Amino acid sequence: MVKANEDVVWCPVEGELVLFHSTRGLYYGLNTVGADIWRLLADGAADDMIVSELRSKYEVDEATAASEVHRLTSELAQAGLIVGEQ
Repeated sequence: MVKANEDVVWCPVEGELVLFHSTRGLYYGLNTVGADIWRLLADGAADDMIVSELRSKYEVDEATAASEVHRLTSELAQAGLIVGEQ
């Protein structure tokens, strides 16, 4: 289970999100799908729940949704924006 790093603040901007890691001075932008994934992570959703939500909202297959969740969480973890187990 992963969660947002407590040093990260985020702000919606026209359907997208801007993340700011306050201790590293790092900005990170998320598109609409990324913003949906972030919000679900911030709410404590597990990967399988996030995949289910993406499948429902965007009508994509499970493999595509799972791949996008994994890709984004890997990027966010490398940037220190999320913490925990992937």
